[in-house]
Amino acid sequence: MVWSEIINAIDFLASFLSSELAKGLGKAVNMEELKKCPFCGGEAKMKVNESTLNTLIACPSCNVTMKNNFKGHKRIKKLLEELAIEAWNRRVEE
Repeated sequence: MVWSEIINAIDFLASFLSSELAKGLGKAVNMEELKKCPFCGGEAKMKVNESTLNTLIACPSCNVTMKNNFKGHKRIKKLLEELAIEAWNRRVEE
């Protein structure tokens, strides 16, 4: 695989992860489905860092936070394999 294809795959993965990581890499969940804070019932806010694969969910009302890093997660590996296969199998149009 050429470096440009790897960079393209990483860019694609980063944009994908910006939505999927914050959802626990499970079924598609939109931000409206992020549950309220279990401690005070406040509205939770989420931040995703695509380059480090870190997520942060925080409640501004009571300052409780939950941090996750998905580096090495099995679903990330599977997604990278799929992206690599897709890039490898891409051919110039005939």
